[in-house]
Amino acid sequence: RAGFLLSKKYETWIQGGSATHAKSTFWDFADTEAMDKVLFIKEGDLDGHGLPVRECYRVTFDARGFAFNNDGTPFTTRHMQTAHSGNGWGVFVVDPNGKLYARSHQVGYFHHSTFLAGRPVAAAGELLSDDTGKIRIITAKTGHYKAGIEEMIRLVTLIPDLPGDALILPDFVKMA
Repeated sequence: RAGFLLSKKYETWIQGGSATHAKSTFWDFADTEAMDKVLFIKEGDLDGHGLPVRECYRVTFDARGFAFNNDGTPFTTRHMQTAHSGNGWGVFVVDPNGKLYARSHQVGYFHHSTFLAGRPVAAAGELLSDDTGKIRIITAKTGHYKAGIEEMIRLVTLIPDLPGDALILPDFVKMA
């Protein structure tokens, strides 16, 4: 569950008397309320076809620096969006083994922490790629993982096939 939603629910639980009069636990109260639940993809989670769910979001690179989805099509963020940078952007994480996962951000449901179920990452942020699969911009924008310069250095070390002309912004700014 998203922390920014939990704090509001906690205040309602305390002020509404559910804690003292109804003697319900906070978690019982929160479960009865309509509340967004953040998805966490755990190791071993399978999709409807028996394939690992995490692999649906895997992005790989060829020697020329072009990015591809797990089905071999060029990876593009054209139809993705993030809460911070908006349309045309996706969120990404790189696991400690150098595997990159990316997708649209959905506040209250799909965040950076979704890809690895909240486990540590090597790098995380937002990215923008064109229709050919060329990564154009990578930022360190992430709330949960607090990425910065060290994580961006790790990113280029773990994924040497990133395009050399991609703009990497360790101190993220909102892109127009």
